[in-house]
Amino acid sequence: MQTFSEYLTEQYPQYKFLLVLIGEQLGEFPEWRHFTKTNLIKLRKGLQEKVCSNSARTYTAVLKAIFSQVSDEGVIPCKDYESVLNIRKEASTAVYLNERELERLMKVKPRNEVERYVLYMFIIQAYVGCRVSDAMKITESNISNKRLSYVSEKTKVEAVVPVKPIVVDMIRQLHTLKPVSEVTYCKVIKVLCMRAGITEQVTIFKGGKDISKPKYMLVATHTARRSFATNLYERGLDLYAIKQFMGHSQTSMTERYICSGIRDIDDRIKSFFE
Repeated sequence: MQTFSEYLTEQYPQYKFLLVLIGEQLGEFPEWRHFTKTNLIKLRKGLQEKVCSNSARTYTAVLKAIFSQVSDEGVIPCKDYESVLNIRKEASTAVYLNERELERLMKVKPRNEVERYVLYMFIIQAYVGCRVSDAMKITESNISNKRLSYVSEKTKVEAVVPVKPIVVDMIRQLHTLKPVSEVTYCKVIKVLCMRAGITEQVTIFKGGKDISKPKYMLVATHTARRSFATNLYERGLDLYAIKQFMGHSQTSMTERYICSGIRDIDDRIKSFFE
């Protein structure tokens, strides 16, 4: 029987990073015997605190798939892993960085290579609209005539989006830097946003309750893509075009990234309701 790390790496190589993430939550390198009910509850709660809800659901889904595949081997101490690792999709709101805040963030001077990597990754995502997994693979070869094109790893849909010169330069430099884990990304981007002065008190709805915190504390990896979608929406771009830019297969996916309310409507539309 393969070890847990061997099995995960072989079956789901794109999620190999979960070994570190799980180890951080459990306090030791994960093996089959560690997946007791108590540890799985601890792991689920830890993931919900460390990463965005969508990522937490994805990661627990990977674990449930692995556990199901080896269920006949009897190596998982917790037999009720399906319900223990279940993360319900709840109504929630989120923050985004407006264009002025993004400009302030770009002026922050990274103090080390980790901060530089996180800053470049966030800015690339915020102006290109791609996921972390896609941003890590994008190179200058994806850019032609001031447009960046790539195929979304998740949806397999091609995205083509205009690209800023400063973003082209960041893409070039990103691949000279060492990648970081999602946990580190979330931690460092908060520090960078704090130094950028993104400290206003904001309230979001999450986990069935209102949460009020300084804005920088609510920024995470997905905030960049939300910022991309919301800023374009507020400028007047229609959802279909934003969907194409983000590599979504349906506009319903795009709608989830719009953080602002309904934008102001022009007089021609207002007159319809008068």
